[in-house]
Amino acid sequence: MLKNLLNRSLILLFLFFLSSCARYQKQWDKVRIENKEPHSGILGAWTGTWKSEPTGHNGRLKCIITESNEDEYEFYYWATWAKVLSGGFRTSCKVNKEGNLWKFNGTQNLGALGGKFSHEGKATNKEIKATYKAEHGDHGIFILTRP
Repeated sequence: MLKNLLNRSLILLFLFFLSSCARYQKQWDKVRIENKEPHSGILGAWTGTWKSEPTGHNGRLKCIITESNEDEYEFYYWATWAKVLSGGFRTSCKVNKEGNLWKFNGTQNLGALGGKFSHEGKATNKEIKATYKAEHGDHGIFILTRP
């Protein structure tokens, strides 16, 4: 009985993550199509990689950037790790434009799984380079470009 319940729970959890991934991909595709070149800012779809400095773990990374308020943007990330796992999170960032460069930083509480997460970086209309730090000690880099 307990084994059946556990198996059902795992299947439901897998289906939830699969549907979440499909929803994110659909949203990302829509934003990518709507924001065609030439890009004049950082809004829109991005793709790239992340890498943990302490462990060397890495994976693919996608991001959708939208403007939520003046000088505040929402970064909606979707990351993969261990080649088969994936998940997403949102974080708000203060963004300052200096010439053709956007500088940003933000902090978000990702709850029990991630704790306090912060990241900061610089972006042009073609590339983002950022560093991240997680409360549990992980830190690393994000590098993204336009798809």
